[in-house]
Amino acid sequence: MTSFELRTTRGDVSFPFGSNPAGLLVLTEDGYWSVQAMDTRRPRFTTGDVLGGTQEEQAAATRGYVAYAGSYGIHGNRVVVNVRTSLFPNWVGQDQERFFSVEGDRLDLSTRPLLAQGEERTAHLIWERIR
Repeated sequence: MTSFELRTTRGDVSFPFGSNPAGLLVLTEDGYWSVQAMDTRRPRFTTGDVLGGTQEEQAAATRGYVAYAGSYGIHGNRVVVNVRTSLFPNWVGQDQERFFSVEGDRLDLSTRPLLAQGEERTAHLIWERIR
């Protein structure tokens, strides 16, 4: 992932994961989709306990991360993911729709308006193929 931005209907743009986000989108030939996206500025935990950390550390880690996976289908310029696992529990069992365009090794994804940072916004993500 090379870019993640949120846009309001007023045209305001924010970069919730900063100017240098990191992520991996995996699409399999047999129809599975997995996204991991993060803010590279997330602070490290003070402990090495993978299930530990303070509530503040856990909250900061969660705020700076998006992850979901499931089966997907393509319908014209839309991809619909039936979410089976997600860091955001409300998406589990739901379909997530993304609009896409491809140019060379670049994939642009966008959402319909969704609630993000307290107001309706569209998410726009740019992915580059890893070879």
